[in-house]
Amino acid sequence: MYNISYNLVGLVFLIVLTIYFFKIPIFPNRSNTVFRAILVLSCLSIGLDISTAVIVNNSENYSIAMQYVSNTVFFLVYWPLAFFFLHYTILLTKRENLINSKVNLVLNSLMVIEMIIIALSPLFHTIFYIDPVGGYTHGFLYVPIAILNVIIVFSAGLLVLINRRSFTIMQRTAIPMYILILCVANIVQVYYPFVYVTGAALALSTFIMFLTLQNPNIYYDSLTMVFSRESLEDYLSKLVHKKEKFQIIIVDVVNTTNINRTLGERAGSEIISQTAKKIKSSCPNNLIFRLEGDAFVIFTKSEERRDKLIEKFKKQFPFNYKIDTTQITVHVHLNYSETLSKFESTAEAIGVIQDCAKSSKENKISLINESSLDEIKRIRSVEKALQRAIDEKDFCVYIQPIYNTTTGLFEKAEALVRIKDDELGLIMPNEFIEIAEKNRMIKFLTPVVIEQVCKFIHSVSFPSTFKAISINLSVIDCLDENLDKFILSMIDKYEIDPSRLIFEITETVASLAPQVTITMKSLQKHGVKFALDDFGSGYANIDAVVKLPFNIIKIDRELVLLLHDVRYKVMLEGLVKIMLNLDYDIIVEGIETEEQAGVLDGMGAHVHQGYLYSRPVPMDVFTRVINDNATIKL
Repeated sequence: MYNISYNLVGLVFLIVLTIYFFKIPIFPNRSNTVFRAILVLSCLSIGLDISTAVIVNNSENYSIAMQYVSNTVFFLVYWPLAFFFLHYTILLTKRENLINSKVNLVLNSLMVIEMIIIALSPLFHTIFYIDPVGGYTHGFLYVPIAILNVIIVFSAGLLVLINRRSFTIMQRTAIPMYILILCVANIVQVYYPFVYVTGAALALSTFIMFLTLQNPNIYYDSLTMVFSRESLEDYLSKLVHKKEKFQIIIVDVVNTTNINRTLGERAGSEIISQTAKKIKSSCPNNLIFRLEGDAFVIFTKSEERRDKLIEKFKKQFPFNYKIDTTQITVHVHLNYSETLSKFESTAEAIGVIQDCAKSSKENKISLINESSLDEIKRIRSVEKALQRAIDEKDFCVYIQPIYNTTTGLFEKAEALVRIKDDELGLIMPNEFIEIAEKNRMIKFLTPVVIEQVCKFIHSVSFPSTFKAISINLSVIDCLDENLDKFILSMIDKYEIDPSRLIFEITETVASLAPQVTITMKSLQKHGVKFALDDFGSGYANIDAVVKLPFNIIKIDRELVLLLHDVRYKVMLEGLVKIMLNLDYDIIVEGIETEEQAGVLDGMGAHVHQGYLYSRPVPMDVFTRVINDNATIKL
C-alpha cells in the first residue's frame, strides 16, 4: 500500500504558493515567467505522481490503457522540469548568451527528443512497461534518460558555483539546496518505494527558491514602489531581443534640485514619491519604471493608449503639495515617443531613453520621433568615438592659418582638433566639443592637443615671420589649478619659445572661472599670450576685457556677417578703434569674402582668419602653406 500523505501535503502547499505568486504583481521578465512554469509543472507533476500511485496501487480497478496514460503524462510533466530548472538558472546568472546560442538549441532538442521517447513508451516500452501480471517495470531507456536529467540538474548547480559572486550567500545556496533535497528524496524513494516523498521534496525545494530568488521587492524602487532602473534594463532586454514595438511616456519632475537645495533632500524625496503615486493612479495597468532621480518611464503598447494616458497626466499635473508649512506646486515635463523598436542592444535602448529624458529637461521636447532618436544615437556614437580617441590619445590636429593683410603673410594660426573614427569618419569639433564639455571628457582631450601642438612647433622650422599657434581652452580646463604647470612642463619638454603659444578663452569662460586670472598671470610671466575668443557673440562682457590680462581680442564671425547693416558696421568700427587704442591685437574670425576683408581692413583690423584665406588643414599641409607663403613674399 503506497503512502501518499507527504505528497498530498506538498501539493496543497505548492498550490497555495502558486496561487499567491500568480496574484501578486510580478515583474514580467523571463526568469519570473520560467519560475511560473516551474510552479505549474511542479503542481501538475505532484498531482500526477499521486494519481499514478493510486492507479498503480489499485491496478485491478483500472485498465492497462489508463495506467499507461497516467504514467506517460506524469513523465511528460515531471522530467522536463530539469530543463526548465536549468533555463531558470541561466537567466538568474545573467548568461542570456547561452539562451540565444547553440547551447539552447541543443537543450531544447534534447527535451523534445526526451518527450517523444516518453510519449512512445506505451508503444515501445522505452521508459516503463506495465505487465498485467508483473505490474509496473522500468523500460530500457529509463536509466539513460534519468541520468541525462540528473546531468541537466547538476549543470544548473555548476553554473551557480561558477557565477557565485553574482548572488548573496542565501541566493547561491538556494539552487544547490533544490538539487540536494530532490536527490535525498529520490534516494529515500529507492529504499522506501511505498513512501512517496518526492512531491513533498519538490514543494519544499521550490518554496526555498521562492523565498531566496523570487522576492518581488527586488524589482521595485524602494522610494517610489514602481519598478526600478534594473528592472527597466531587464524589461528592455526582452523587447529588444524580440524586436517588439512599444511607446513610452517620460515624466520628469521640474526643479527637484532647487527643492533639495532649499527644503532639503527629504522634501525632494517626498515630491518624487508623491509624483509616483499620481502616475500609478493614472495608469494602474501599465509598467512604470523609475529611470533615475526624478524621471519615470511608462510603457504602452498602442498609440491610442499612450494618448489617453497623456490626457490623464495633463489633468493630474501640476499638483500642490504641502511640506511642513511650505506649499509647493509640482510641475512635470511630459514627453512621449512614436512607436519604437529599432534597437540593436539593451544598452543602446536604455541609453537612448535616458538621453531623451535629459534632452526633454533641456529643450522641453514633447515628441520623441525617429528624427530625434537618430540625433540622440548620433550623439551617443560620437561620444563613444570621443572616448576611443581619448583612450588611444588619437586626435587629428588641424591648423587654420591667420593672415595679416598689411604684410601679406600668415603670421599666426589656430589649432582645431578633429576625430578620425573608423566608423563615423572625420568628426568635427562642433559635434564633439559640447559632448566633451558636458561629460567633462574635455579635461582629457585638451592636454593631448597641447602636447601635439608643442611637439609640432618643436619639430618644424617655421619662417621668421610666423609668430604663434593658438589653442582653445574650455571652462573645465581653466578650473584646473595645475593647468599652468602642465603647459609649462610641455614647453620645457619640447624646448619651445613660450611666445609661440596663444591660448583662447571665451568671455563666458573668463567670467565663470575665477581661477583663470591666476592661470593667465602665471603663464604670461613666461611669455605665453592669451586671446579673448568669440568677442561679440551673445552678450559681450566688456568687464572681462578690461579686468583680465588679455593680449588679443578675436572678433566673432557673427559681427562680420552683420557688416551689411550700417548700424553694426559703425558699432564694429568703434569697437576696433577702442581695442586698438587700448593696445590689444585684433583678429577677426569668419571672413569669407573679399568685400568683408576690404571693409575690415579699412577699419584698421588687418589680421584676418577665415575660409577666404585658408580652411583648417592637417599639420603637414599647414607647414607647406606657411613656407610657400613666406617664400613668395620674400
